[in-house]
Amino acid sequence: TNDGEDPSNMLVFCKGVRENKTLLSLNVANCFNAKKDADLLGERFKEMLEVNKDLIDFEFGFNGISLDNIIKIQELLRRNKATYDENALREWRERKQMRDEDSKL
Repeated sequence: TNDGEDPSNMLVFCKGVRENKTLLSLNVANCFNAKKDADLLGERFKEMLEVNKDLIDFEFGFNGISLDNIIKIQELLRRNKATYDENALREWRERKQMRDEDSKL
């Protein structure tokens, strides 16, 4: 980001993460501190998470993002984590059921 002065690469990066289906954790904290474009970055993070439902751990602090965008990003991360936990529990139950069935043979 050219020491936080040029958001263009970070905005392109957000487009890539938006479509990613394998990334669970991402840290972009303290990589963009220019106040003039901080809300643009916050909006892009929010748009990214509206599409990406797989990212569950996202550190984005110290980038000058507005409180409204921070709250929305956190809500989207909670949604993603709830889905992740639900799927993990379902998979665990399926594995347990298969083990129980195997032990009866």
